[in-house]
Amino acid sequence: MKIYPPIYMVGAGAVMAALDRWAPLARLIPEAWIGTGAVPAVIGLGLAVWSALTFRRHHTTVHPFRRADNLVTSGPFAFSRNPIYLGMALVLLGLALALGSVTPFLVIPAFMAVIGHRIIHDEERMLSDTFGAEFTAYARRVRRWL
Repeated sequence: MKIYPPIYMVGAGAVMAALDRWAPLARLIPEAWIGTGAVPAVIGLGLAVWSALTFRRHHTTVHPFRRADNLVTSGPFAFSRNPIYLGMALVLLGLALALGSVTPFLVIPAFMAVIGHRIIHDEERMLSDTFGAEFTAYARRVRRWL
């Protein structure tokens, strides 16, 4: 069964909230500063929307389990091969800041590892199969996350 990336993000957010409630360890962010979490969350959401619109403009799919019609290397894809997933990680960073305790921050690298293993690996294999040397050159030029 294939699980879509937003489900992983929502699941990670739920784990973060549970850890903050039942195993916070220590408070990192003072209560007065929890609103700062909105900044990375809004940036992450904006990055994901910009990326999806860029896919649309290039007439290719945003669906992670379908073959791309075009290799997109402009817009946010000029600095990240996975700006939508980067945007999701920023949303989770915003949530961690808003929650304020230590343990939610531990979920973000786990989310990134799961997305890398369960989604990005297969996407990049499909892109390599579809676009060959063009994708290989792009992958050498542009980092996976940032």
